Amino acid sequence: MLRSCVVGAAVVASCAPFAGAQITEEDDLVFGPGSITRDAGQDLDFLDVTLSQNRSYNDIAGQFGPGGDFEDWRHATQDEVIGLINNWGFSPSVTPFDPGVSSALVTADGMSNQVTGLIDLLGVTLPSNSGFLTDGITSSLLTNGEVRRIIIIDRNETPDEIRGVSRDVDAPFSPVGHYLVRDVPAPGALALFGTAALAGVRRRR
Repeated sequence: MLRSCVVGAAVVASCAPFAGAQITEEDDLVFGPGSITRDAGQDLDFLDVTLSQNRSYNDIAGQFGPGGDFEDWRHATQDEVIGLINNWGFSPSVTPFDPGVSSALVTADGMSNQVTGLIDLLGVTLPSNSGFLTDGITSSLLTNGEVRRIIIIDRNETPDEIRGVSRDVDAPFSPVGHYLVRDVPAPGALALFGTAALAGVRRRR
């Protein structure tokens, strides 16, 4: 779902707030309209997970330098992704998954609207007849050297879930993207979000 924040030909830096007052959808000069989820509570921009699907952790991690596909970005930690989830409005708060446990989950009972809205912002990595999910890799390492994925699951019938699952650092997988973050740009940098940002067209659910 794409929400437009345009006045005339200029892209407005801050869109109307969503369920969490600290969370807004933003445009990016490189990745296009609505490609950023800004968490003012953590002063972080999250790139849509769908823009980094089917690539391994090590592949993406090699693209953060000058000229890389994700220059000036980095992998979010598990705590930062959980922080985004909680700032979006989950109650009671979700706590980070034990780094020594390869698979664990939290049932988001009664939080269907929040789950759906957050998936809509971050992008659907796998639609199916049973529901939708955002599946992304973080930088948090497990004891066996794998990385933590955080999966936000919107189910049609059973309760929604937030799941933590491990992933090999060299394994690409098409339904999996990456939680990439950067510090919110300084106010002067917002001038970059001009008419060129309108050239990108994104697909959302």
